[in-house]
Amino acid sequence: MMTQNGLPRFVTQAGLGPGPDESSPEPRTQPPGGLAILALVALGDWLLWDLSPGLSLVIFGAAVLALAGLRGRGWVTYGLGALPVVDLVQPLSLGFLLAGMVLALAGPSPGRALGFLRAVPLAWVQGLHPGRLRLKPGAFLRLWAFPLGGALVILALLFEANPLIEKALTFDLDLDDLPLRLVFWAGIALMVTPFLAAPPEAVTPRLRLPGWGLNPGSVLRALVVFNLLLAVQMVSDASVAIGGLPQGMSHATYAHRGAYPLLATALLAGAFALAARPFLAENRWLRPLLLLWLGQNIALTLSAALRLQVYIQAWGLSYLRVHAAIWMALVALGLGLCLWQVLRGHPNAWMLRRTAALGMGTLYACAFVNFAGIIAAENLARPAPDLAYVCGLGEMASGAIAEKVARNPSLGPDLAEVYDFTPYSEVIGCPAAIPPRIDHWQEWGFRAWGVARKVEQNLMVQEVGPTIENPAR
Repeated sequence: MMTQNGLPRFVTQAGLGPGPDESSPEPRTQPPGGLAILALVALGDWLLWDLSPGLSLVIFGAAVLALAGLRGRGWVTYGLGALPVVDLVQPLSLGFLLAGMVLALAGPSPGRALGFLRAVPLAWVQGLHPGRLRLKPGAFLRLWAFPLGGALVILALLFEANPLIEKALTFDLDLDDLPLRLVFWAGIALMVTPFLAAPPEAVTPRLRLPGWGLNPGSVLRALVVFNLLLAVQMVSDASVAIGGLPQGMSHATYAHRGAYPLLATALLAGAFALAARPFLAENRWLRPLLLLWLGQNIALTLSAALRLQVYIQAWGLSYLRVHAAIWMALVALGLGLCLWQVLRGHPNAWMLRRTAALGMGTLYACAFVNFAGIIAAENLARPAPDLAYVCGLGEMASGAIAEKVARNPSLGPDLAEVYDFTPYSEVIGCPAAIPPRIDHWQEWGFRAWGVARKVEQNLMVQEVGPTIENPAR
């Protein structure tokens, strides 16, 4: 897109923003004129105000990037970042949406992404300057009077002829909500300003690992001591596996006490391996001792995973236990990468790039997983499920609950006994049994739509009486 003073040309030609004689000393962070911001504020009000976020966030993000002049492969980057939001709006998916917008504008270079983040505070401050948004009436009327006037005439005619357009364009402004709505508009204007500014300059990232006062002698002695401590732990785990638990200790207690501390130990082991890597050439014993250290920590992580499995068998699934299992797998893979790095002599930058890709890839995949449904299905299949925890999982668990009740109708009275639960009536005591509502197309999400359909299908299978209207339809 052609720019003038760091702004899209259509903005300066519309008579908004600084003119040619008002060039900024830092044009790359010059915020845009008011026309683009006003258009995005109006669009944001229509898509987001007083509605649950959903598909509307993806549309709004695309509009921001379109006005910023995005083209080419940047749209592919944005699409990948927006897919988790299409599935479900949650903090993780919102993070990927924001990252997709930043990388789409800045490009795949981490330096340009860092430059964008560094320029955000300045862009916000400049966006508050009233002189940046002043209107030049002559230029504006010359270019926009006829198009806007004609559009208003056509809209007025369509407003009378088409009830759908009349409904879409009806603007219901509640004066009681006006102050909050003004704050909402101002928030949208501030949020979109950095994206509409000129592309940021690249920043060269500098990564320096802390030295922690290490030297070849201290690393050698630390590896000897640490390996001996882990060897004692491994012998202890082996004795428990062979001879059983100490008297008075259950498997659940043993698993709970060991799973998370062992995971923390393995994480510290990976950090120490990175810090010790530069000293391997100083002593011939450092390399084999570091390999032994990494191998023992991989075994330690597997031992923690086995403890967690025992704990889950005793008490069922929970968000914390699922997350712990995922992180244990990540830690084991990361330690495996560390071991391969030492064997092949790769630098720490090689290791950090791959662990970062492994972590981000795992988070991206997790954004598409309905953990609430998995946890509910697993726990309801147990002989004595924790109904209190299941009913607190949220609406995304309703599909799994409906399926389990359809297959095992006795679960309905069990839930009713604890929660005054009438399965799938209009008043439900178990919050997680209520399917998600989608009242407007702006709120649509793939996961909510799928869960609502699953509940509806299982309601038809149950044949529990007269047809009950699904509130998600």
